[in-house]
Amino acid sequence: MSINDQQINNIVENFATYLNKLCPAQDDKLIKIFLNSFRNYVVFFGRIIPLIEQPGHVYDIRIQNQLNFETDKFLLAAEKLEKSLPLSARVKVRDYFRKIAGKYLFQSQILKRFYDKPRGYAGDYFMFEMMYDGKPLSDGIGVYFDYYVFYHSLVVSVINRKEKMKKILKNILDKKLKNNSLIKILNIGCGGARDVKELFNENTFSGRVAFTLMDQDEEGLSYAKSKLRSLKKENVKFNFIQKNALEMMGFSKRLTDKEHYDLIYTLGIVDYFLNNAFVRFIKHSYSMLKPDGKLIIAVCSNRNMKCYTALKWLSEWNFYYRGANSVRKLIDEAIDEDANVEISWEKKKQVFFIVITKIY
Repeated sequence: MSINDQQINNIVENFATYLNKLCPAQDDKLIKIFLNSFRNYVVFFGRIIPLIEQPGHVYDIRIQNQLNFETDKFLLAAEKLEKSLPLSARVKVRDYFRKIAGKYLFQSQILKRFYDKPRGYAGDYFMFEMMYDGKPLSDGIGVYFDYYVFYHSLVVSVINRKEKMKKILKNILDKKLKNNSLIKILNIGCGGARDVKELFNENTFSGRVAFTLMDQDEEGLSYAKSKLRSLKKENVKFNFIQKNALEMMGFSKRLTDKEHYDLIYTLGIVDYFLNNAFVRFIKHSYSMLKPDGKLIIAVCSNRNMKCYTALKWLSEWNFYYRGANSVRKLIDEAIDEDANVEISWEKKKQVFFIVITKIY
């Protein structure tokens, strides 16, 4: 896996030739900066791979810090180049980069799953389980890229998102269950339902809760069932529905009678919606609320766009990011009646929560 100077020169020259053919009129200065950064990144691999491959190598935090620094430095140059490229060229350049660097990146079983998307879409249940667990699954340099994922600011925000959702759920249940009535909750895009499992493992609720978990992925639902089955909470009933959010909103004919809920929430699926689908999602979900019911939507923010560069370049994981004010406008477009709207953030302020309460 070691690499010599001549091999590095050939790799960089080939990348330069590819860029010049792909974007012949591109800014030479930006390309030179990018290629120099790319060269340094490959040189870094050539330097640390022999160390990691030594017999008896033990995980070294100094190497981890170097890898984090060098990866972030390269991604900064990559982001600057990408912004200058035509849209048609951006994916091609990222693909070419991964063809070269993939032999290092994808020794990480986590990054490999992020890129391969074996369930057919980004953000499947097991991707999030790996992030929540925070345990390396790989060997060699893959261990260091596993930890790069765990240390990444967006992954930390995703974990914060789960933790904040648990607190929101607890506060709502503590308040509503005092009335001793059945509380109906719908989780749209539940994945492995890690937040639900931890919520009921960590708290005791005396009232009755009917939890409906909906997801498009049969495997994810089966995983959620297996994890929630062990809870054995007689006062908590779980119902599982395999359906995607677009189907629920009526983009297909497979519809069921509309239920009404005290709480509907979703973590992340709206990040894959264009604005027209987002508005329709809000409108439809809001219509399924009982009076005084709440719709809670977690949204990835556009506050720090740099944190999304790693997702695109390392694993081609793409979605939309929004500002809190623009989401407020979408809510106004979707709901033509009085409703209480609140916005809160997870700790790193990269993900925000919209809480919409139905007044009547």
